[in-house]
Amino acid sequence: MSTSKCIDTISVSPDQFPLTWRGWLRAGAVLVARLTAAPFDLLWTWQSRIQARRELRALDDRILKDIGVSRDALNRMAYKPFWLP
Repeated sequence: MSTSKCIDTISVSPDQFPLTWRGWLRAGAVLVARLTAAPFDLLWTWQSRIQARRELRALDDRILKDIGVSRDALNRMAYKPFWLP
């Protein structure tokens, strides 16, 4: 049984979508669901980065010393734009 990839994240086997109108309709529904979820996933990722970087900026020097991170390294990470990983 072979598996093909649709939009590199959805694994689909040939027997899941037989070549009937129902199969094509179901495949289209999966594709539409994935395409509409992508922008929300991106927004969620950006929001998570904003929150994590805000929390990094709130760390004090004592905690940074405990984890072995310099203030310069923390500033480089904490002040990166949210769209950069």
